[in-house]
Amino acid sequence: MKKFLFILLFITSSITFANEVTVEDMAGRSVQTPEKVTKLVAIGPGALRMVVYAGAQDMIVGRELMDGMEQMSFKPYMLSLPDSYKDLPVISSGGSDNMPDIEQIVALAPDVIFASSFSIKQMDEIQNKTNIPVVSITYGSTGHTDIRTVKNCLRLVGYLTQTQQRAQEIVNYMAILRKDLLQRTEGVSDKKVYMASVAYHIARGFNSSDTKHPACCLVGGSNVAGILSERSKGTHTMLQMESILKQQPDYIFYDVTGLEVLKDDYKYISTLLKLFDAVKKERIYVVPPYNWYNSNVENIFVTAYFMGKVMYPEKFADVNIYNIANEIYNVFLQNDSYRTLTESYPVYKKIIFHEDSFSIKN
Repeated sequence: MKKFLFILLFITSSITFANEVTVEDMAGRSVQTPEKVTKLVAIGPGALRMVVYAGAQDMIVGRELMDGMEQMSFKPYMLSLPDSYKDLPVISSGGSDNMPDIEQIVALAPDVIFASSFSIKQMDEIQNKTNIPVVSITYGSTGHTDIRTVKNCLRLVGYLTQTQQRAQEIVNYMAILRKDLLQRTEGVSDKKVYMASVAYHIARGFNSSDTKHPACCLVGGSNVAGILSERSKGTHTMLQMESILKQQPDYIFYDVTGLEVLKDDYKYISTLLKLFDAVKKERIYVVPPYNWYNSNVENIFVTAYFMGKVMYPEKFADVNIYNIANEIYNVFLQNDSYRTLTESYPVYKKIIFHEDSFSIKN
């Protein structure tokens, strides 16, 4: 058996015989897969999105109910799927830990199953029952996206689907964006911010945040959620309103997925909200969806550029947020959907709080 190191992938592969290779997946499992993949299924939060990023969506032969065509504005990758996707056989209800329809997958006979948010035990079980290789993919820890992990995962998916060039294009582009953002904010004084209403499994309210929100990290912002949750095991956290208020963040960035929750909660939290300096100074802004059935990686970068324009206008004076966002969407999703999607929700606008309601201000 001839072994070789696939350096660009940061994974170990080995040729077993003419039409098979062995790869190490994102869970550290050694998985034997066909050398040429032409059919695949993606199960679990974010699995389909990663396949779309890699440009392999035409290989998909089955779909999850959770990855239906509704709420596409919260899951932009859905707009990159072929028209035939909605008519594909259902292989799973979707969601974390929900086992797929084994018989249906066997009937569809994909070459590989990409799985996200499944335990090693579950993946081994699916693989043993279907006799189809199951490859683990991930964005990072649960509810949080790590950019380096995304890059390695994209390389893995691109390698197996023969779309390495496409996957590497996104990997390189992420490096360019990160470098640009870090250079623009080098030496600036950290702004104290609060990343509000971060979705986690479902839409969440004001007190839901990510202690290491990647958009915040890219522009040198100090998320008060990290200060308040130093002993938290994960990065997602649910905070007390009073604790957030004591930190008095300079800016609040409100994830658009939580606006409906805000409507429901308003009468309970409006009194405290109006005590925030950021609210008094109209420094609370709506930003694109970070998490919705795992993370929208393109929106991490779009949000970072918007935050930069808000907090450090002199450093981002040459940036037109709509132009850079459209460029990012084109690279990640290979379509011009960004302007269409912004018509679906009020991003980059201020939230103004009134006596018994709130409004969106341009």
